[in-house]
Amino acid sequence: MKGKIRLKLIDYLKIKCVLKIVGNIIGIFFLLQFAYSIENQSATNSSKIQISANDSLKAINKLKTDIDNILSVALLKKAKYGVAVYSLSNNKYYYSKNNTQLLTPASTTKLFTTFNALNTMGPDYRIETGVYTDGTINDSVLNGNIYIVGKGDALLTITDIEYLADEIYEKGIRKINGNVYGDGAFYDTMTQRVSYSGDKDIVEPLQPITALSLNKNTATILIHSGSTPGKPLSAQIIPPSDAFVIQNNAIVAGMKKATKKSNVKTIKTSPKNKVNKNNIHKKIQQKPKKKFKKLSFNYQFTEQRWGDSPPALSAAKSRRKPRIQVSTKLDSLGIQKFIIKGTLPAGRSYSYKHYIQNPNLVVAGTLKNRLESGGIKINGKIGLGKLNSVKNKINQIAEVNRPLMDLIYLTNKNSDNYLAETIFKMTGAYAGNHLNNGKSSKEKLKNIFNKYNIPCTDCLINDGSGLSRRNVVTVDGILHLLIESKHLNFGNELDSSLSIAGIDGTLINRMKNSMAENNLRAKTGTLRNTSALSGFVQTQDDELLAFSFVFNGPSVGSYKQIENKLGELLANFKYSSIFEIEKKSEKKKILDTK
Repeated sequence: MKGKIRLKLIDYLKIKCVLKIVGNIIGIFFLLQFAYSIENQSATNSSKIQISANDSLKAINKLKTDIDNILSVALLKKAKYGVAVYSLSNNKYYYSKNNTQLLTPASTTKLFTTFNALNTMGPDYRIETGVYTDGTINDSVLNGNIYIVGKGDALLTITDIEYLADEIYEKGIRKINGNVYGDGAFYDTMTQRVSYSGDKDIVEPLQPITALSLNKNTATILIHSGSTPGKPLSAQIIPPSDAFVIQNNAIVAGMKKATKKSNVKTIKTSPKNKVNKNNIHKKIQQKPKKKFKKLSFNYQFTEQRWGDSPPALSAAKSRRKPRIQVSTKLDSLGIQKFIIKGTLPAGRSYSYKHYIQNPNLVVAGTLKNRLESGGIKINGKIGLGKLNSVKNKINQIAEVNRPLMDLIYLTNKNSDNYLAETIFKMTGAYAGNHLNNGKSSKEKLKNIFNKYNIPCTDCLINDGSGLSRRNVVTVDGILHLLIESKHLNFGNELDSSLSIAGIDGTLINRMKNSMAENNLRAKTGTLRNTSALSGFVQTQDDELLAFSFVFNGPSVGSYKQIENKLGELLANFKYSSIFEIEKKSEKKKILDTK
């Protein structure tokens, strides 16, 4: 009995000892936490007390000296450039050099284009693509024509067309006694940038800029060779449309020779196999579940395009260039013909891209193709038409819409020239000028300069993308545009569309492993004689700076290195750094006296 009591007493003492130790550990932990918080608060208060107005001025002057040192390189002596840095936190310039000199801005022009669009249409604006009819519906039969009307959605895809086709099917329509028209009258007839910019040189060919477009007005020709030499190659076009035809003169390479008759083949690119009603997808906003007739080739459009404005047309990726030629032309009816010539070894596949030359007709052809594929019979043809009576949407039978911000995001992040020109024209058309969108867009921009007191009286902007070498602005103008955006209801949207250093867009490979990475947001600019960078950056003190750097001259690669150094310098800036410099200076003096 005594033994049991003794054991219980020992257990009790052990537990008491353990609890005491645990209690001490917890106490020490909270004591350390308290001490740490006091130390942090003390350090913060100390920091606030130490940084006087005089110290701040010293730090800013040191920043100016550092910027001057970066800009003192020999290659800038013959260049034209402007550099400006402004603190939005303190509402004052930290640095300015040649800030009123007129310079070619390259793709930083897109800042003006997107600011103009957001100011005119608003950050919540949605771009509508609608299908209308001038007829009536009786017993599942639509007696009349249908019109697909575009308002500038440059990101419209075949998926959107399928969604429209399904909407029409869900209206109970199974037969259309009429034609399918493409209506792009929201924009003017000047579909090439060079036409409305007034430039003499193209600089970079772009797709036709139209209010009604599909797959960014780019057609992809998919070619595949079978296993039998001498047989014609199989070919298909994305997007499928009744406005496309293929003349296939290409064969599988090998010993056998095919007859001329078998080699030359004109085919329609869009099979219209009917789909059972059960295969039609349920209506959901712009994400159809319906499985239309599958295309025989897998295809994918790459939207991530790093660097300033790479051309939309790209060559087929291959180790050896195949002996295939794909050319295209419009016939007298506006149908775009693709002529394929040459030979291809057995079992090979290649893709080629061409710009769509008659987008309005092609979109009408794709809609007709998808309607017929979805089980709706059409007794009519495709054509170009203009529907005037769209007020109140009384005769609308289908619609898809996309946020304007989707276009702006890709325009600034990836420096997409085609999207920029689309937005440029859209702004002018939205303002009511459907005969000369470019003129109206420029007028809206001038009104912005006056309304917000942006110092850009002598600025000249001829297009939306910045491809025009005749565009001239000042870094002051760009800077004030950025500053003003922060006071408007679309400031966050514009900021979010900028590339982030080391993370995405045209800055994905720049300023990595620095304080600028995942911090600095900016729009880049590149032409043969121009490099530019304009945007925002947070300092080490969480101070928001706006900046604009524009360099005109032959050493574009070197200018970008200078921009990186300037961006990293601003990201590293902190007022307390002046004390570190003073301490080093004092130590040096002491060592020198010894």
